[in-house]
Amino acid sequence: MIINRFFFIISVIGLLFLLSLGKARLETNIDSLENDDSYIPEAPIPPLEGRKGEKGMSAFLFKPEIDFSSWMKRGKRYFQQREYEQAIWAFRKAVHERPCAPEAHFLLGCSYSARGEQGLPGDQTAWEELSEKELNAAIKVGDFLPARFNLGILLTKLGRADEARPHFEHILSVSPNSQLGKAAASALDRNISSDLMPNMLSVKIPDKDVDKRIGSIAPERNAERLENAP
Repeated sequence: MIINRFFFIISVIGLLFLLSLGKARLETNIDSLENDDSYIPEAPIPPLEGRKGEKGMSAFLFKPEIDFSSWMKRGKRYFQQREYEQAIWAFRKAVHERPCAPEAHFLLGCSYSARGEQGLPGDQTAWEELSEKELNAAIKVGDFLPARFNLGILLTKLGRADEARPHFEHILSVSPNSQLGKAAASALDRNISSDLMPNMLSVKIPDKDVDKRIGSIAPERNAERLENAP
């Protein structure tokens, strides 16, 4: 019994000693942290209800995703400012939000084309191919007539007049009296003229026909021929 009591007393004394030692170390750590300028004490997060400041901070940190119309407005603003790469970024976001919106594909194609016309040195991006792809997408999802017109202009520029002509003809069949229809009629005339001009220049007139035409236009040369005849 005496031995058990002795060990019990020793255990209690050791426990009290360890508790006092831990408390002393904790106080030392707190004093050192308070003297450290880089220490930021932690504070409980207050509830958001009824606190406008915390609500505003939460709205700033967790902004809602930008919708389709906002991306379209940004893209149009960038395009008007001739910041075509930023416009491409915005219209691509709009296409991602609404893949079946023909206007978004159309404006993205216009941005690709405008960026390619800048002609920055060292740029090897196929802007015209990207533009053609988006304009075709605008036509497929909604038969967007402005996309047909721009695609016809692009194909004509690339020397593919035969592919461009059906787009102008389609616009004339759907909306002939509109401003776009009149522009398509003029573009179609230029398209046909540019397509026929190389063939006209490559036609070779026979020598006999040349002599006949020269004789009808310049009779004085016929007189010279008669004088020199044997």
